[in-house]
Amino acid sequence: MQIAIMKITFLLCLILSLSSLTAQSETIQNPDTVYHHEKGMMIIPFEKKMYRSQIDKELAKENEKNFPTILSNFRNGITYQFKYQMLYRYKAFSIFNLTVDSLREDLERIYAGIGYSYEVIIDTAGYSEANPLEKIKLDKKIKATKNEPVNGTINGEIVSTRDTRKKYMKTAIKDTSLLPYLNERYQCSYYLFINELDLMNDLSDINAVSTGEWNRVVKIHYTVLNAKGKTIESGILEKSFPRDQNNIDKIISEEFKALATQLRHKMSMHEQQQAMLIQEKDNKSLNELKPIKRKIISAKKRLKKN
Repeated sequence: MQIAIMKITFLLCLILSLSSLTAQSETIQNPDTVYHHEKGMMIIPFEKKMYRSQIDKELAKENEKNFPTILSNFRNGITYQFKYQMLYRYKAFSIFNLTVDSLREDLERIYAGIGYSYEVIIDTAGYSEANPLEKIKLDKKIKATKNEPVNGTINGEIVSTRDTRKKYMKTAIKDTSLLPYLNERYQCSYYLFINELDLMNDLSDINAVSTGEWNRVVKIHYTVLNAKGKTIESGILEKSFPRDQNNIDKIISEEFKALATQLRHKMSMHEQQQAMLIQEKDNKSLNELKPIKRKIISAKKRLKKN
């Protein structure tokens, strides 16, 4: 009888310890999932004219949908996936709600107040503005990347250099009253612009093309601005996917989700760098406040020294 009671007691203790460990593991958060819910983020979908696709014929056939419906599904799906991922960090919401008149009017005002331009992608991975040496290296890299290819006549010879720099579609604010209006109404810290969506055939591999086994690639051009209009993150998110994948729902739930996760990680790195910069400034301020210790030499010691 005593042995049976001891076994039951042991099992109860084991269950309680396991549940305690589970509770602890649930409270331990990955650095990327630390919430910043005091910061809001508005997500703006791409305009209808900013959609490029080489696979609409296949999509229409398999999903039995026309082009306007396909486009609408992608605009809805892309904002949903990015909103879902950004909610890990921010009070994220999509302004793409055509059933609410005020939101629809604000979306139209946003489109009217922005412009687009092709910009060179600058890889800033591995560089931190908090480190002075890395900041110098980054500035040099940015300057070198912006150098235009040489085209023209030099010393009587025609020179033409192919531009191999990778570019993306970037959003810029044209209407200076736009951000103040949005800040007052929505009080967001960040504005995520989905600038363009590309669904293309990847024909870069000649062997894959010859065997009919090439892949497709989805590219999302984006720009993240802060409330003052400064560019926080911008570039292209891209991912390959099978050429026989024509299910719109799966493209949204798998490919778009993966790209939204990529941006979530980028924003996580940005927040960490900002925290490092703030810490660096705080340390500098403290050092400036510390009194400078001066060595006092008595008059007697000075006379002896002389």
